Amino acid sequence: MTEPCKSLEAHPEKVFSARQSISEYDIPATTNFFGLLSGETRMKILIALSAGELCVCDIAEVLQMSPSAVSHQLKHLKSGRLVNSRREGKEILYSLERHISPIILQTLEHLKE
Repeated sequence: MTEPCKSLEAHPEKVFSARQSISEYDIPATTNFFGLLSGETRMKILIALSAGELCVCDIAEVLQMSPSAVSHQLKHLKSGRLVNSRREGKEILYSLERHISPIILQTLEHLKE
């Protein structure tokens, strides 16, 4: 348990520094990002995509879900810029945005410890 301040007064320089830190970031975008990661299905999709490009049917098979349900989740992940898509003939292949894979893998490693 944390100890309360003994002086019962805030430390102005620390408060100023903490407020500056908070104001440097887009908090709503950050909470939206973590919200996208909070769903089990979306996390499974991201982990599957960390192995490489997959089409909706591949992801649906991996997760034992309908392609429609997978597409719905991919729509959210794509709008949140966690996933890319590219067309190859009639097929659309999905992959992780390049900066997302290290975040996912580091989080998984952290949870193993």
